[in-house]
Amino acid sequence: MRKDEIQGVFRRCKPVSTLSDSAGKMAGDLVNRNFSSAALHKLWVADITYIPTLAGMLYFGIVLDVSSRRATGWAMATHMKTELVLSALEMAMAQRSVDDVIHHTDHGSRYTSLTFGLRCKEAGIQLSLRSVADCYDNVSTRPTTCWL
Repeated sequence: MRKDEIQGVFRRCKPVSTLSDSAGKMAGDLVNRNFSSAALHKLWVADITYIPTLAGMLYFGIVLDVSSRRATGWAMATHMKTELVLSALEMAMAQRSVDDVIHHTDHGSRYTSLTFGLRCKEAGIQLSLRSVADCYDNVSTRPTTCWL
């Protein structure tokens, strides 16, 4: 083959990193990167970040009201399970009215879990999941100023 300057054909399969589930299909992107809201308590955005400590990682889940740019709910834990985002959501619901609220997040497994989806449905909160593979959507949810 080398003498005749030919080579074989490589057929590679594209690796699958994650499998989409039905929970991700139940909510679309209701925000379309329009992170402005004239009315209070109509659009919430949420995310999880981590804080390195000497004892290990501390995970911080937060729910922000887009109009006031205030944290309406937050929770901290040593794990990144669904309970973390549920605790932040429960705090936000206890502090604010949830009439016609849109809750916008990424496609993380905690936000697409059945438990989280059922709790939002039970409370009358509309789920909105950002578009897939759009890094600008997630950056837009970061607050410039946050008052706790």
